[in-house]
Amino acid sequence: MKDFTFKKGLVGNGLFSPSSFKSFLVMVVMIIMTTSSAMAQEAKFEVIDGLRYILSDTKTATLLPKTNDKYSGDIVVPEKIKCSDGVVYSVTAFGDNCFDGCNVLTSITIPSSVTSLGSGCFDGCSGLTSITIPSSVTSLGNSCFKDCLNLESIYFKCEIPSVYSVSSLGIPTTSIIKVPAEYLQDYKDAFGTDYHYIYAWNPDESGDGDKPVTPCATPSVSYESGKLKFSCE
Repeated sequence: MKDFTFKKGLVGNGLFSPSSFKSFLVMVVMIIMTTSSAMAQEAKFEVIDGLRYILSDTKTATLLPKTNDKYSGDIVVPEKIKCSDGVVYSVTAFGDNCFDGCNVLTSITIPSSVTSLGSGCFDGCSGLTSITIPSSVTSLGNSCFKDCLNLESIYFKCEIPSVYSVSSLGIPTTSIIKVPAEYLQDYKDAFGTDYHYIYAWNPDESGDGDKPVTPCATPSVSYESGKLKFSCE
């Protein structure tokens, strides 16, 4: 690093006056302090109940992959987390490759605070057989469900999330896809003819909302215990 000196003739006569030179030095000191402060503000990570997050200044948290291991078993992600500084953060996203290669992950509960699932989020989760996408989710990354070879069913509680293309999600064509009744046709149009098992469901209404809506050949109505019951043969 070079040393710079100001000749006496340049300070006070011509290029710099004493007052302007002092202002210049103050400005340099302020720039150095600001730069040092910015460099000191490193990304903040925390591990809470075995889950690793990156925290933002807006009090939101993104779930990240583990650094030296893979997630496994049944995982329930909370809507909010309280960190070591006592601040409460809202979990709003699953980061890219969050569960990539977690082939012994058997179930995942996504909280309603989450709005996005990153690219490759569940890539290679061959132990996952079913998953529910909450209504809060608005975007899905490419290859989100790539190589989820045993994914039997996927429940969407939302409108079609923003995604580059539905085919890029990697959902197996053999999976049963259940969607809100009002968006059934939208999902069918988006997934195309390769997906034959897209059904409507209404989990918030009475009745067995977990079953796909299918044509009824012989409907019947009965009245028991003060309730109307419908059946189909």
